[in-house]
Formats: sequence, C-alpha cells, structure tokens
Amino acid sequence: MGEGELMDSLQVKVKTLDLENVVKFLGFRKDIPELLNISDVAILVSYQEGLPVFGLESIASGLPFITTDIRGSQDLVDNYQNGIKIKPDDIDATVSAMQYMLTNKDHLKEMGENSKKMALQYDEAVILIDKTEKIYSASIEFIKI
Repeated sequence: MGEGELMDSLQVKVKTLDLENVVKFLGFRKDIPELLNISDVAILVSYQEGLPVFGLESIASGLPFITTDIRGSQDLVDNYQNGIKIKPDDIDATVSAMQYMLTNKDHLKEMGENSKKMALQYDEAVILIDKTEKIYSASIEFIKI
C-alpha cells in the first residue's frame, strides 16, 4: 500500500528528470479526505480495478477524475462532463488529459460539480433503498403466486 517493487526505480527516474519539487511519494496514508480537499484533480491510471474506492472518494469530493477506461473506473466518468477516460498505456492521452485540466480552469469547476452529482448514484442510502424496493417487489410477486 503506497509502495511497491517499482518504488526505487521511480524515485531515481524522478530525480533524473529533476522533478523532485513536483512529484512526491507519499506512501500509505490515512488522511485521504484531507488530501482530496486540497487537490484540483484526481487521477487513477491502472490496468484493473474491482471497486475503485479512490475514484468514488474523488468524485464524491467534487473532483474532476482522470481514469483509465477499464471495468469499474469507467463507470465513474462521463467523458468531459466530470472527467476524462483514457486508454491504459496511452501516455500521450494521459498527458493531454492532464494538460486539459490545467488549461481549462472554468470547465474544471463544472466537472467537479458534475462529479458530486454522479457520486450520488453510488450513495449507500440510494443503493439500500433500491435493494429494498427490489426485495419488496419480489416478495409481492411471490405472494401473488
């Protein structure tokens, strides 16, 4: 968590590219809500996500979200409405998405508001109400038989 087998080589790469003032390796953190509150954009570029908790936390925090167009994460983004979907391994598209976010500050705020709205469909209360309605409907159908 927050570390991995590529950590050393990534730190060397950052130093080689003289990006130490820009890239920070924060390791495992317990203060994710605080970090999201001081962020402008959330980015999750991965090859596989089951339940993208970071993505859910990000859009619920009202952040525009850049993510790979993979199962799980892709459902959290309506392209250019609340974020940008990119193909895994497409470095140019990743850079382009980040540049878009940096140069379109007005749209960034609108995308953040759209993220909050999109997050509502994943709210626990909404999901529980939907499940309860399905159970009641199935029970009523069963009773009719």
